[in-house]
Amino acid sequence: MDQAAVSDAALTEVDQAAVCDAALTEMDQAAVSDVSLTGVDQAAVCDVSLTEMDQAAVSDVSLTGVDQAAVCDVVLTEVDQAAVCDAVLTEVDQAAVCDAALTEID
Repeated sequence: MDQAAVSDAALTEVDQAAVCDAALTEMDQAAVSDVSLTGVDQAAVCDVSLTEMDQAAVSDVSLTGVDQAAVCDVVLTEVDQAAVCDAVLTEVDQAAVCDAALTEID
């Protein structure tokens, strides 16, 4: 993924689906399962690293084919944001996505 393109998209007013598509494209079902099984549940991902994004929209876009209720059921409040990004985002400038991209969403 082109990091510059992600940063450019993130710093503009973009809709939730566009950010999900840009930032979470590399997350497949196996990755979601791996993250969930290592103690990082999707609800916490939404709450911590995707703060301005609607949690249901994230699930609809990035967790298609995964049992969303099972993934998002348990909320872990002590998830480190950087660790979440390291775990779920690949081939994306993690600092740009976490620190800049997801705070510009209206």
